[in-house]
Amino acid sequence: MLSATMSRVQCNISSAHTRPSTVVAFDWLLKPRKFLKTPQGTTAYVSAAGCFCGAILFLIAVCAACVPAVSANFKAGDGLQSTYDWLVLFCSMLGSKFFGLGCAASFILGNNLDYTQQLDAWKAQGKLGHPPRYKWIGFHPDSCYWWGGVLYILGNIQYNIASTCAFAHNFPQQYESWSANTVKWLVTVMYTSGGACYLLAGLFYVLTDTGPKFWKGVLVPTQKRDGRRLTWWINWLNFWGAVMYCIGGVFMNYRSRLPYHPAYQIENAVNEGGGSLCYAISGLLCWFQLSLSANEPSDDRPLAQQGTSQTAQYGASPNIQEGFQDPGNSTADIQIV
Repeated sequence: MLSATMSRVQCNISSAHTRPSTVVAFDWLLKPRKFLKTPQGTTAYVSAAGCFCGAILFLIAVCAACVPAVSANFKAGDGLQSTYDWLVLFCSMLGSKFFGLGCAASFILGNNLDYTQQLDAWKAQGKLGHPPRYKWIGFHPDSCYWWGGVLYILGNIQYNIASTCAFAHNFPQQYESWSANTVKWLVTVMYTSGGACYLLAGLFYVLTDTGPKFWKGVLVPTQKRDGRRLTWWINWLNFWGAVMYCIGGVFMNYRSRLPYHPAYQIENAVNEGGGSLCYAISGLLCWFQLSLSANEPSDDRPLAQQGTSQTAQYGASPNIQEGFQDPGNSTADIQIV
């Protein structure tokens, strides 16, 4: 999800031997410990992992909800006695928690886009003074990355409220004491507004790559190089996954007016299931991108000679539009050969 931010992150993980890119791409699975040696590497890895694992759990929940035998097994207020309670309600709640890890990690990455450059500069100066501080939180309203991270966190908070309350509502005490209006606000409204936040977050991440002409990042690749860039596809998947989540949240408000079979189940499978699939593939591509970028040679030129500085997106620019960067400048923006 989230972490198209990784296209702007260099983790300073070098490889002693040149290996085929098809093998290197799976280092996230074969050699995960090498990414956990630096703050940036760890945060980027957690971002991809949270996105992928959360989306897979959501996908399990959606698929289970669309199975008639599982749906028929559901009994409201039974205290988690049915298969539906565990495969749908519990998996959705757990998926929201994993997704939250990915959202938080993406926000942290957006606060530290220039951390590796600062660390390299500190080392080049003989490690004089204090090392650069890794920022866990920050305020950078002129950065699209920052806004994307904030909106993902806000959306995930609402998804966590909705999924946790939907799970808790099945306990007898809560089922008997919560009114229909309470459930509507805690579950339906939270899913709806959370999906809208995800959509805005996905749009901000697209803007970091395309500039003001965001349609170039949400339709089809307008240039050959875009179709071969992992960053472009990660942003595309995140955006359309959010679109489907948003539509799914809106349809939840009309659930009682639709026949449960097959209209609502079809809508649920297409939107919630399709959105989860997009996020799962995005998380997988983020892992591939992290593995490939970690194997790239670092740029040893002085920072002033390296072209567009990473601080442009980080918050040095006076407004958002001036913070856009040519997507071809990122050394970690891997080309699909």
